Amino acid sequence: MQPLLHALPPVIVPAPVGTPAGIAFIQSLHVWLAVRALPSAPWTPDPSWLALNIPSPALSAHAMATVAALARLRAMALAQFGIDLLQPSQHRAFARLVATLQLRVSAMASVSTPVLQGWANLAALANALRAIEAALAQNLFTLPPEQLALRLMPGGQPMAAWRPFLVSLRGASLLLETGAHLGITMTGDFRAELAAAVAVLRRLTLPGFPGVSGMASLTALLSAAAQLRAAFGGEPLLDGGQAAREQLLQLLRALLASLRVLPPFANAGSVGFRLDASLPALSYSPALFATADTVRAAASIHAEAAAGLNWNVAESLQFQLPALTVGLPACAFAATLQAAAGVQAARAVPCGARCDAIGR
Repeated sequence: MQPLLHALPPVIVPAPVGTPAGIAFIQSLHVWLAVRALPSAPWTPDPSWLALNIPSPALSAHAMATVAALARLRAMALAQFGIDLLQPSQHRAFARLVATLQLRVSAMASVSTPVLQGWANLAALANALRAIEAALAQNLFTLPPEQLALRLMPGGQPMAAWRPFLVSLRGASLLLETGAHLGITMTGDFRAELAAAVAVLRRLTLPGFPGVSGMASLTALLSAAAQLRAAFGGEPLLDGGQAAREQLLQLLRALLASLRVLPPFANAGSVGFRLDASLPALSYSPALFATADTVRAAASIHAEAAAGLNWNVAESLQFQLPALTVGLPACAFAATLQAAAGVQAARAVPCGARCDAIGR
């Protein structure tokens, strides 16, 4: 197989799209949507959910986030390389793969800031335009009174009444995600099983290399290219993003024309125009995560086990565990390399006895 150094095509700085004023308006509108988790369908919760006792882990936010990150690392290593980090005998194979991958990345020329920024700008604009296109389809900028009331009073209750429930649900969701990544069922007393899994993952030792920063830069570039590939097709890395740029420009012009005729944007661009004051007074929408299935699963978590999660599970866990600061970027790079360029980072999956990144 060709060396990883030659597997990626050369990249150039994609040309900018549209006028600064038009792009700034689109970006501001996208921020307005993003902070409200829009576009999304109206959240229609069952009012009886307010009476549910959703178990939440008795861990600090940092400890729970670290446990969840370790579980995510296990899932990513299994998906990308066929290596199960819950098996201590496979730790060495993963360490070897990460080390060889970092050495190959460190041999590449670093990606310059203008190149990274150019690709990031194209991907960000694509995301913004797609979100605004979906918001227009849902009439979010010109909601009739009955639709606005449905979003402001989900389940017949003001959003403020749902906040304690949503906080508990988020904690429970992170615990459910952790269990799914580790293959642990949360309906029974899972404390011993979770503690054992975390103990195994904490014993993972990975080497640190200067290539981590270069890997992060390449991952950012590849992620942008993968987003453009998913949105517009083609191979953005092969044409410097030219085809995606042309489609973005067409979509930008069409959306700006559609937005200009809407009442909230009649005075856009004039002195004193305030975007948030012109749009409906929508609040954050939990529709994408607070689903009926998630609520049912959260309510079924073993309450005593969740309340009993303490330092025995997460003792001395640190955010800067090498397993996370090195392992997660390596897995993310492998995933984006596959998505953006169709290149498999390992020789084979599962990699077996020769867990090397592709090379000579």
